[in-house]
Amino acid sequence: MRDSSAILSLRLGEQKRNNPLKASNHMPIESNTLEALKLVSDWAKWLVTIETGAIAILGTMMTSTKSPVPRLAKFFGTVAMVCMLTSIAAAAVLLLTLPEIAQYLRPETNIWMNQDSVVASFLRMNTQSFAILESVFFGLGLVFAVASIVTVMWSKTTTPNTAA
Repeated sequence: MRDSSAILSLRLGEQKRNNPLKASNHMPIESNTLEALKLVSDWAKWLVTIETGAIAILGTMMTSTKSPVPRLAKFFGTVAMVCMLTSIAAAAVLLLTLPEIAQYLRPETNIWMNQDSVVASFLRMNTQSFAILESVFFGLGLVFAVASIVTVMWSKTTTPNTAA
């Protein structure tokens, strides 16, 4: 019984090697390329969702009337929001280009280096550039958002607990 399963697995492995149109997970290369586009799209959408929530939290924190927000925290918060808005704009352009890229998809297409869209040609940027721009500004926005929150936390004066 073991010998027959070993022979079967050897034959399946041989079929994979002899079929250049199939990838290792038995999906056509076209499907892998299309799946890669979907993953890029999902990444962009998740970052936009996180950034929208972060902007809402920062905006609420900066406009709170319960206690004054230090100027440094406001500065960090403002920079964070600008970075996140820049990231959202890059994500919007990236998402705008993906359907056009998918329309002209070929098996040998490297989706990262692709400029097969009107927007990408106009801006002279490829998919990878849009994704990097989005991710870098997301990271910067996150750093400045945390800096803003930490500044607010450390600037609050605590009153000693007076127990009677």
